[in-house]
Amino acid sequence: MARGFDADHVHEVTNDTNSPAVSIHVYAPALTTMNRYRIDDGVLRLRASERAGADW
Repeated sequence: MARGFDADHVHEVTNDTNSPAVSIHVYAPALTTMNRYRIDDGVLRLRASERAGADW
């Protein structure tokens, strides 16, 4: 399955089964940063911003 979305899209990936799962993310153009978020009391908050080549 493939899905496309714009740069402002935030998504959560979960596996609610008892079976192993693989999720492959391919971005074009290549990412230069990856933001990680957390949800506090229903509010999405930036947890970290990681740089390609430096942090991962």
